[in-house]
Amino acid sequence: MRLNKSKKIFAVVLAVFLLAGIFFLARLDFLAMKPSSPQSATPDSRNFTGQTGGAADKSNLIRLDSPQANQVIHSPLTITGQARGTWFFEASFPVILTNWDGLIIAQGIATAKSDWTTEDFVPFEAVLEFDENQTYSNRGFLILKKDNPSGLPEHDDALEIPVLIGAAELLNVNVQTETSKPQVIGGDKDAGGCLIGAGYSWCEAKQACIRVWEEYCTAAIPRTAVFNCAGAKTITATFYPADDKFVDLNLGDDRKLSVPRAISAFGARYAKADESFVFWNKGDTAFITENGVETFSNCVIKN
Repeated sequence: MRLNKSKKIFAVVLAVFLLAGIFFLARLDFLAMKPSSPQSATPDSRNFTGQTGGAADKSNLIRLDSPQANQVIHSPLTITGQARGTWFFEASFPVILTNWDGLIIAQGIATAKSDWTTEDFVPFEAVLEFDENQTYSNRGFLILKKDNPSGLPEHDDALEIPVLIGAAELLNVNVQTETSKPQVIGGDKDAGGCLIGAGYSWCEAKQACIRVWEEYCTAAIPRTAVFNCAGAKTITATFYPADDKFVDLNLGDDRKLSVPRAISAFGARYAKADESFVFWNKGDTAFITENGVETFSNCVIKN
C-alpha cells in the first residue's frame, strides 16, 4: 500500500512539473512573437538630397525633372521625370498635391512614356490642375506614390517634395501693398529683399526672410523646448501655442523642418502628408519616426 501511495505522489509531482514546463515554453513562444522595438536608423540609411527637400532619398527608384523642390508651381502643372518600371502598375502611378495642412487639392495619374515592364528607368509625365488661391499658406507638397496593387503596407513607397503654390501672385501683392520694402533686384530677391535662389521668402508676420519648409510664418509667440534623446541626439522644437498648426524642428543632425499638426489620439502629433516623418510630443517626452522607423527615441526635455 505504501508503494502504491508513493507512486501516486510521484505521479502528481511529475504532472505538476510537466504542466509548469508546458506553461514556461508557451510563455517563451508568446514573448518571441511580440514585435521588438524598432531599431534606430544609422546615418547611412537616411540619406537626403536637395531634390526631395528633406524626404528620404529615392534617386535610385524615381527621379523628378520638373518641378524641383521649393519651386513655384502654377496650374496646370506638368510633372516629368523617370522611375523604375517597378514603380508603375499598368504603366501608371498616382500623383497627389496637398496644401499646407495635408489636404489634397489635386490628384492625377502619371503615365509611362515607354515600355514600363522593365527594372530600368522609364520616363513619365502627369498634369495636375488646382486652385492656386490658398487661404493660410502657399506652401504644399507634391507626392509621387508607387503604385501598389497588393495594398500591403510593406510595398508602399512615395517621393515627396515641398513646393510653393502660386507664390508669385502673393509676392506681387506684397509689391503693391508694401511699398516701403525693397523692390526685386536682378530677379534674385523677392519684394521683401529675400534671396529667392537660397530658398528664402518674406514673412510679413515675422518681418523676416524665412525658408517656409524650415520655419512657420506666424505672429504667434513661440515656445521652444530642447529634448535630449538616446544616442546623444537632440531635438529643438519650437511650438506656437496660439497658432498650433506647425512645429519647427532643429535636429541634432543639422536638419531643419517645419511639420504640420496632425490628428492624434494622445499627445501632440505633427506629420508630413505621406507620414514619412512624424514627431510625437506628450508632456516632457518626445520621439520621431521616419518611414516607420524610430530615429529619435527616449527623448526628454533638457532641464
